[in-house]
Amino acid sequence: MAGTEFRDLKSGGWHWGDSRLRSPHHVANLLILLAIAYTWMVALGSQAVAAGCAQPLVRRPNGTFRRLWSLFREGLRYFAQVVQRHTVCLGFTFIPDTRLT
Repeated sequence: MAGTEFRDLKSGGWHWGDSRLRSPHHVANLLILLAIAYTWMVALGSQAVAAGCAQPLVRRPNGTFRRLWSLFREGLRYFAQVVQRHTVCLGFTFIPDTRLT
């Protein structure tokens, strides 16, 4: 698992390390749920990008672009915005980020 994803599961997102679970079975169940929730947030992040609701890209000195936030963070932000408005049911659809291609 890359650094960003690990950070999203630990201190930057779900804080699963604070769960105080000791049973291997319970930890395994929690990690399965977190993997599903993480995947859902990445899917929502891709939808936020497609809808134009994501943070703008930042141009590097060499002319390439990078994201300010991970798709996970974009998904969490998008989820919070939609839940606060109570307007749509959020699906589980991945949309490629064409801004970087």
